[in-house]
Formats: sequence, structure tokens, C-alpha cells
Amino acid sequence: MAVRFKHDDKGWRVCASFKVEHERAVEDYSCGAIGVDLNAGFVSVARTDRFGNVVETFDIPMDTYGKSQGQSASIVKQVVVQIIEYAKRHGLPIVSENLDFSKKKRALKDESPRYARMLTSFVYSAFDAALASACARHTVFHRRVNPAYTSIIGRTKFASRYGLSIHAAAALVIARRAVNLSERLPLSFKERVVTLPLNDAHHVTLELPARKNPGKQGVGTRHVWSDWNEVNKTLRRAHAARRPSRRERRRSIPVMGRNDLHSMVCRSRRDVLESSSEPSGPRVGPGAMVSTVKR
Repeated sequence: MAVRFKHDDKGWRVCASFKVEHERAVEDYSCGAIGVDLNAGFVSVARTDRFGNVVETFDIPMDTYGKSQGQSASIVKQVVVQIIEYAKRHGLPIVSENLDFSKKKRALKDESPRYARMLTSFVYSAFDAALASACARHTVFHRRVNPAYTSIIGRTKFASRYGLSIHAAAALVIARRAVNLSERLPLSFKERVVTLPLNDAHHVTLELPARKNPGKQGVGTRHVWSDWNEVNKTLRRAHAARRPSRRERRRSIPVMGRNDLHSMVCRSRRDVLESSSEPSGPRVGPGAMVSTVKR
């Protein structure tokens, strides 16, 4: 306990602070886990069973773009409350990313520069702090895992299999990573080729690296993330090829030259002169009958 005496206009005050010991949550994945993937504008949540199969996925809106820090913190806390209530209802631990804002920003920029601008470092750190604090208060176990290649693994292995979005599949990979489930390259694809969706409703065909025989691997065998790194590089090159360059974007913008402006001014003057020279009375075409009324 800490005691502090404070004097103000109304007199002396005694401020006492206490340290409350919360009951520690138990790490138990026997019934599954809940993976949380933070994105720009929403949070993807995926619930798995004990075998790592997806049970339920959903998104929670978290639009903090253009909001002040106080408003953003309030929105983040409301989202965290929903996640905690969902975890307590199912009795499952929560697994989130070991947050690195620079890497997350770069990953979102590769997919969509517009979404990357919506994610700020304040929201990123506020979400992690609020989630950890809420889990400690409500005795919900919280674990952070390395978020490396979660998006590309989810996009390749689980998005098409379960009909999930890329972000929901990434949340599924985060939940599976806490249980140390396999993340090896899939064997079901023929000729080591996989077709992945891009962000503009197009698809790209990638050639997967050849898997080695586990029985022949030695001590110096590369980690499985090395193969996913090759797939990720190929996908980034495909995104870059689909994205127009700055020079192409400048060429696509129509620029009015001096001759175009001069011709536009001449046409507008000619239209004004023609309209002023026309008679004010009604026009009578050939063969038309005009009736007059005598008063």
C-alpha cells in the first residue's frame, strides 16, 4: 500500500493506492483457442477446436480513422469487451499477435495502401494493452505469438478450404500457432501450383517450393518459414505487378492543354452569340399552322 498526502485549495487529502493480486489464468488448449487478428478498421476473431479446426469466425468493426485519441481508446475498449465476453462464454484462451507496428504496417501496405493509412501506432498499442489488461482482470489466459507469415499461410491453406476471408484465415493461423500445430506447405496441390486470390478480385497462380522428405532432413535443415518466405515474395511481386506505378497513374489523369482550353473558350463564345441572335418569339417550322386570335 502506498499513501500520499496532497494539499489543494480545499485542504489536505490522503490518497492511498493498493495493489490487487488477480488470480492467474491457466493455459489450457484442450477445448481449443480463440485467435485475434488486428486489422485496419476491424478485428477478425476465429475459434478453433482442440484439433485446430475452425469452429466459428466473425469480424468486429473498429473504425478509429479520423478519431481523437480519447475516442479511439473508447472504441478499442468496447471491442476488447466483446472479445473477453466471447472467450468467457466458451471458456477458451485468447491468442493474439506479438505486436510489431512497423511489420504490421508494411504487411497491410503490400495488400492495400489505403488500409495501411487507417492503422495508427496508438490504436495498435492501445489494443494490445487493453486486451492484456482485460484478460488479467477477468482471469482469461492471454498469449502472444509471432505473427510471421500468418496472412500468407491462412490465404494459402485455409481461406479456400473453409471459405474464409484472408483476415479470418490469419486469425485461425494465430490460434493454431499457440497449440504448435503444423504449418508445413500443403501436399494436396497438384504439380506444386496454387491459385490465390488478390485484393482486386483477380487471382494469381504461384508455384510452391518443393517440400523435402522429413526422413532425410539433417540438423541444418531450414525452418518451414523459409518456404513461406519464398511464397510471400512471389505474392508480393504479383501485387506489385497489378499495382500501377506513379508514372502510369499520372498518365491516366487527363490533362487539359492550351489548345484544348482555347477551343473550349471559342465554342462557348459561339454558343453565346448564337443564343443572343435568335428571335425571342416562337419558332415556326415549315408546314406548321399558326392560329391568331382576334380580340
